[in-house]
Amino acid sequence: MRQLPRSTRLLTLAFVLAVAAPLAGCSSQPAVLARIGDHSITTEDFLEAARQNRARYPGSVDSARAALLEDLVQRQLLVTAARLRGLVPEPELKRLQREAMEQAALRALVQRLAPSDPPVSDAEVRALYDLRGNEVHTLVVFTPDPSACRQALAEIRGGADFGAVADRFNTTGMTPRHGDLGFITPGTLLPALDDVISRGALGKVHGPLESPGDGWFLVKLIERRARRQEPLEQVREALRQGLQRGKQRVLFNRLQQELMAQYHVGIEPGAAQALFTRVNAPRDTILVGGVRMGVPAAPTPDEARQALLRYDGEDGRPVAFTLGDAVQELQDPTRPAPNFSVLPMIDQWLKAVALQRVATVEVHRRHLNEEPAIARRARAQVENTLLQAAYHELVVGAVTATEADVRAAFERHAAELVDKDGAPLAYDRLEPGVRQALEGEAVELLRELRLRQVTDSLRLRLRPEIHRERLARVPWPPAGTATGG
Repeated sequence: MRQLPRSTRLLTLAFVLAVAAPLAGCSSQPAVLARIGDHSITTEDFLEAARQNRARYPGSVDSARAALLEDLVQRQLLVTAARLRGLVPEPELKRLQREAMEQAALRALVQRLAPSDPPVSDAEVRALYDLRGNEVHTLVVFTPDPSACRQALAEIRGGADFGAVADRFNTTGMTPRHGDLGFITPGTLLPALDDVISRGALGKVHGPLESPGDGWFLVKLIERRARRQEPLEQVREALRQGLQRGKQRVLFNRLQQELMAQYHVGIEPGAAQALFTRVNAPRDTILVGGVRMGVPAAPTPDEARQALLRYDGEDGRPVAFTLGDAVQELQDPTRPAPNFSVLPMIDQWLKAVALQRVATVEVHRRHLNEEPAIARRARAQVENTLLQAAYHELVVGAVTATEADVRAAFERHAAELVDKDGAPLAYDRLEPGVRQALEGEAVELLRELRLRQVTDSLRLRLRPEIHRERLARVPWPPAGTATGG
């Protein structure tokens, strides 16, 4: 496979550095391999990028190291240019920095309290393997809240058909028709349901069963039958990973419950209804294509002050999340919004908002937001935004492939472009897909040329300081290198 174009590698590095940054910076005085303005590229930065991207830098040790460092330098040149040109407004950068810090700290909190790699023993794998020697025809009723689940159970006990009840209470669209999951093997469903699937009595309705953070279930087992499975050694790793995911989910759900209890989260009565009414009974209109469409009006001061939920803030005092706060939150297109046609989903959204806020309070209580590694990750995410802005403004927006460029690409591949009989294809008779591929190659080459021109100009202006003698001492490939491309 041919080596990736430098522009593609630069954008890949943007992602890798954002992901890898928390692992870097352990040394109190990291060696600086390059400096661009007030930004330093350290040995740790280099090694983390190398671990994730080793396959993208073939060739000799010296050439591979030099190519990676050059990409890191060019990346930072573009980031610096974006800052100097103001391609991302300063208020937006501050918002991105704040959100990146919050997200990185929250991920660190979850990883500490609900790690993604909890231990799984060989005995646990063997036990699950034995259980998976059977499969069970399973029906479920799912509801987001316990009261609806109890109502569904009462109807079934009163003689209602299980499948019909499952359909009627499936307001979120989470379950198949009649709640029929077909034949299920243990380890397939949520941890809260696994024990019932494995050992539950046939014909009996089990529940209500809570899957914390998900909702409530009724389960009915119709038939249990033996199933053939592959030898244990062939599926051992898949089973181990499945058990690990299940344990991590249990830990995460427990963390959610503990945070909600610790910070005394409470949803106000009628909160979901207030949001439901606001969206589904609009009191204003906008003109769309000459047609007046109903939309919610801005809340009045009194409406904006209506509390939807409460929790303990950083000082231990109750904090209210208001209707005005909810309106502002819902105006952010980067944040998920609930299904406003279903009240339980609005209630779930409010709980998610509360959890996000109390988790942020917990982050500050533990001072995770002050850790250097988290600050590095947040900074890398902001720099990725700057890199993308610079690349699109200075490179992508500055080049257009002409007919001559496309024809030149055709000439480079003329020997490969033949018809089914092996005769050369004429340029003016190319299939649309072939022409599109040639246009893509022409554009990429122009972008590479433009990128080189831009970074050469920036290099003359910013004069990066590069320590090649230090680079020569960096191990290659570094320990823990990813082997995939």
